[in-house]
Amino acid sequence: MKYKLTLIAAFIGFSIAGTAQTTIEEYNYLTKGYKEDIVNGRGVKKGYELRELRTLNYNGCFANAKKFFRVTDTTMKIAAFLITLKRMDADTEYICYPLDKGDGSENVVSKRYENDVPENSFKREVVYKLMSKSINNTHPVYGNYADSSGTKVFQIEPEFPGGFEGWRKFLQRNLNIGLLSQNGAAAGKYTVMLSFLVDKEGAVSDVIAENNPGYGSAEEAVRVIRKGPRWIPAVQDGKNVNYRKRQAITWVVSNN
Repeated sequence: MKYKLTLIAAFIGFSIAGTAQTTIEEYNYLTKGYKEDIVNGRGVKKGYELRELRTLNYNGCFANAKKFFRVTDTTMKIAAFLITLKRMDADTEYICYPLDKGDGSENVVSKRYENDVPENSFKREVVYKLMSKSINNTHPVYGNYADSSGTKVFQIEPEFPGGFEGWRKFLQRNLNIGLLSQNGAAAGKYTVMLSFLVDKEGAVSDVIAENNPGYGSAEEAVRVIRKGPRWIPAVQDGKNVNYRKRQAITWVVSNN
């Protein structure tokens, strides 16, 4: 049985063009289908892309917000926000923060959100603080572009030294590429999604495997991240900041 480490970098010419109203299908996917994809080691479904927005630790709850882009060959539009809440001794909860038309009209998607995240609830409080603006506002803050006062904020995510090529070489030198095959994995793709804190100095800590495809993959992925060098830290408003980074490592086991 052959095995290989798969690293894919795609460079596509497109523009980010505003927002798009969240559809019911997109809402259902973010609240249910995405979790199934993560548990089964799959990425976000075709035609969409997730990008980090911000994280928050609040009253024992770790919250994370991501921008959910609807992608075509030439454009990207923010279709919704995906919010994950993780409380101690509780399963991770996935919340879709939808975008409405902005004209004040009601729709099924916004009603579903209100049912999922009721008024005067702890979830509503966390979402409010995470998004930095009233959740009744149909045009929430887009994190990397503006803060709650409307002042532009430019945020650069952490980067591995040497960029993608440096990351690829690091994995080739340090990751046990044949581990899954040695542990009896069948032919297929196995992806571990990791999250970890990159502090202001670039040091990595609190490495977590968000899923476990088995055969030692999660443990090996965590080990490699912990072994790695300091990252180039995130920058916001011209200053280094702490940042919760998510990174996928994928093995492909083949019979050929």
